[in-house]
Amino acid sequence: MEILELIYIASYLPKKDKLPYISKAITKLDVLKFFLQTLWEVKAIDSKKYSLIFEPINKAGAMLGGWRNQLLKQTPQQSIGEK
Repeated sequence: MEILELIYIASYLPKKDKLPYISKAITKLDVLKFFLQTLWEVKAIDSKKYSLIFEPINKAGAMLGGWRNQLLKQTPQQSIGEK
């Protein structure tokens, strides 16, 4: 739910303000993938269920990564001395 909330908020923000929300959503999605992998490794879920759950999560991660990369290209970086 938190991931969806972050994506929803980012979708309505100006481009210059989106990056922190997208980055946090990516981090939370990575944590979700870690816990899913842990469940699979301790055999709490079987390989078929793992694959069915992991595939859409991984696809969402790729889409968020693409959004983040697009924002990084479009957002001018501040110089070290600028504030």
